[in-house]
Amino acid sequence: MKPRLFIMVVLLPALSACSGTPSSDSSAGDASARKSTENSVEAAIAGQLPSVPYLAVEPPVIAVDTRAAGAGTARLAYSSIVVRVDNDVATTRVTDVFVNDLDTEVSLTYRFPLPADAAITSLADYRGGRRIEATVEAEEDAREEFEEAVAAGDRAVLGEQSGRSFSMELSPIDANASRRVELEYVQTLTPMGPERDFVFPADHSNSQSPRLLDVMVFVRGSEPLLRLVTPNHPDAQIERQGAMARVALHRSGAPLGEDLVVRWTERAEPTHLSARAARLNGDTGYVEARFSFNHDPFEAETEPVDVILAIDGSLSMAGEAMARSREIARRTVEELRDSDRVAIVVFDDAVRSWEGFLPLGTARERALREIAELRPSGQTHLTAAIDRVAELARESEAPVLVLASDGQPTIGDDLDAIGGVSDADDFEHVTAIMALFNYPGRQAAVESLFANVTVRYVPDGDAGNEAVDQIVELATAPVIEDLEVEVVGATEGAVYGLGATRLVRGDRVRILAKADGLVTVRVRGKLHGRLIEHETSIEPPEAATNDRTLAVEWARAAIADLERQYRAEDDSTVRGELRRRTIDLGTEHRLASMFTSFVSRDTLGPDRIMPGDPEIRIHAPRSAESVYAVLPWGEIVQCEYDEDEQLWFGRFLIPRETSDDLYRMRVFVRQQGETELRGTLMFRVDSRPPEFDIEADLIAGLLRVVATPVADVFDTSAGSVRMDLVDVRSLTVRVGDDVHSLMRTEDERWEVTVPVLAGAAAEGLELSLVATDYARNTRSLTHTVESP
Repeated sequence: MKPRLFIMVVLLPALSACSGTPSSDSSAGDASARKSTENSVEAAIAGQLPSVPYLAVEPPVIAVDTRAAGAGTARLAYSSIVVRVDNDVATTRVTDVFVNDLDTEVSLTYRFPLPADAAITSLADYRGGRRIEATVEAEEDAREEFEEAVAAGDRAVLGEQSGRSFSMELSPIDANASRRVELEYVQTLTPMGPERDFVFPADHSNSQSPRLLDVMVFVRGSEPLLRLVTPNHPDAQIERQGAMARVALHRSGAPLGEDLVVRWTERAEPTHLSARAARLNGDTGYVEARFSFNHDPFEAETEPVDVILAIDGSLSMAGEAMARSREIARRTVEELRDSDRVAIVVFDDAVRSWEGFLPLGTARERALREIAELRPSGQTHLTAAIDRVAELARESEAPVLVLASDGQPTIGDDLDAIGGVSDADDFEHVTAIMALFNYPGRQAAVESLFANVTVRYVPDGDAGNEAVDQIVELATAPVIEDLEVEVVGATEGAVYGLGATRLVRGDRVRILAKADGLVTVRVRGKLHGRLIEHETSIEPPEAATNDRTLAVEWARAAIADLERQYRAEDDSTVRGELRRRTIDLGTEHRLASMFTSFVSRDTLGPDRIMPGDPEIRIHAPRSAESVYAVLPWGEIVQCEYDEDEQLWFGRFLIPRETSDDLYRMRVFVRQQGETELRGTLMFRVDSRPPEFDIEADLIAGLLRVVATPVADVFDTSAGSVRMDLVDVRSLTVRVGDDVHSLMRTEDERWEVTVPVLAGAAAEGLELSLVATDYARNTRSLTHTVESP
């Protein structure tokens, strides 16, 4: 939970007006701290932070180097990532704070690499702590509105999705100012039998590491979690209980390093069919069904298989990707039986292939030698390689394809396509397993070509080891054949996920549908010639569940299908209709697509403050050009003047790992072109509610309640720091059905006296005291008053 915070304004003695700000070697209270400097913000942060501990980092000073981000760019000061995984659907919220250390405004385009099968569902900008939610519009309308806002000098953000990358374009960030933006995306995790992986990219923001990074991942499984690890980050904190788990990771002054991979295993039956349902706005119902092939119940009855090993040998695979590809191919060859057959396809500028399948009993040595000799060179002729795979696949009734590549062709007429002259019909009988060495990946393009495909992204570092194990296991795994999935009762034309005819062990089929009433899902298939059958029924609840997850998942599947149809269609009229339907779905369900974008424009509407955001209150002249504060971690908080309060107000975000303690920030006021260090503003991170002892006496029909502070209390008055007074926003006591407020006395206690009816006190009174501090921490205490 993000720490709550209460601000104490403690300005040091009044400073005489002067230009500039303190130099980097000044102490907090010296008059010399007002020495002029060319870069007031850099001087404020560098060397002038408090000596109190911050995030347990030594030394506690975080200095700013404007050269770190490059001339004319903004610096990423803080990133907060919160992930919630529920039933294999991961929702990731990324909050980034950018700082402009320059004396001139800068523009910022922020690109985020989306994982395969992900879509942006929310985008927001912040101003003075006010969250400005972006709307979803047709891409050209969103672009036009953004450009109009920038031309008018308004604050605005444009978010556009292109392939597997999402970009945010921000209106210029003012000189010596900061900007907080937030995006949220959803993705569907692909299980490997009972095992799941969530991956967050190490380099999520334009190759720039934030000064502070907080990551929190919450996992809720459909079954109890048997195991959960973070193979690339052994320092992550893991808490696990039943089907729930929490993973926390923090970095200060250091990059994430390698992709964050959270990997867990759930309890699972060999084959399992499950379903869930929801209703949105009391109107539309949605259903999801999943059939999983987790284990082989007839493992001793496996039959010989034909395997095609297709390996990308281009230069883009140099390094760890090529080493992993060789390992996948080598281990697959080693684990296959002598009766199994194999064919190898290697591609870069050209395609080199075996003439056909050869039994491993005679070809194993040749295969291992050629795999060991693989070296990266040239470009990627992926389309030609896929065409050759199609030719080989025709020689087998049920081949298995293992494709190791980054999925991005660099030779060919259409670099967005994967297939050449071959198409999906050529691979209906093929079970495809792809080792993908690119984040974000080309999963959608791969799935459009192969009906029966499992895509595994291979992350860097130790996390990639188990991904390799999974791919090798899939290559030699049994397959449920003649798979049939029937959905009865769903809305016609609104069912997605059908079409797979083969299911390899460790994979699953996922169906998403609209439905108004009862839906029945039936699954049939053959495993080693034996019949596999499952059936389940489910009905959306009558009332709205206020859960958008299933609706969003259905809409994502529908949009992906419409986009595939659009790319394959030549008729302009049909393409126009597909485009319109995609825009309608994107705007209705707030999803970015190839035709919809997010746009946010600050219209200075009513404030909507996010709970828990701390507030700064600064006394400064109304005539000041600007008032801002510099936080210990480098963020600059711009304040705005409130006419009613006659104060300057600002809000900011507190990093999750900030410990409860007393901190200070620098406050600056700019007047008549000159910047003055106004003083030091003290603030306290407070996540603990105040604690009280309660006493109560009932005498002659009057109940007197006295509350005495015990711990976690401090003063709220400005001008000094006194740790022995009480930080209490409200103190109330409930007597029966009535609630009474306690008042503070001169001896630092709180009390109230209320009349009590004689009958009510006959068997004693139950009192409930509720104490709330200025950080909105709350503690409750009950007390029984015996009858006199």
